[in-house]
Amino acid sequence: MPIEVVVADTEELREKAHALRHAVFVVEQGVPEALERDDLDPAAFHAVVLDHDRCVATGRLVRQAGDVGRVGRMAVAAAWRRHGL
Repeated sequence: MPIEVVVADTEELREKAHALRHAVFVVEQGVPEALERDDLDPAAFHAVVLDHDRCVATGRLVRQAGDVGRVGRMAVAAAWRRHGL
């Protein structure tokens, strides 16, 4: 099964995204855990890149005023960086 990009539209996929974000932002980069998740997460559009069942990259789109959105919380597992994800 090749890697695939999917909408994180289930609790299981969102938890995989949050686990990767925690590993990258909190563990690797030292971002305070209290800042990593915010009140925008529940309403955001989340996407994940899966290698089989493992989440190797994630990002979210937060809707702003009008039709404008902001991409953020992008995280890529260390082994998958510099591969164009």
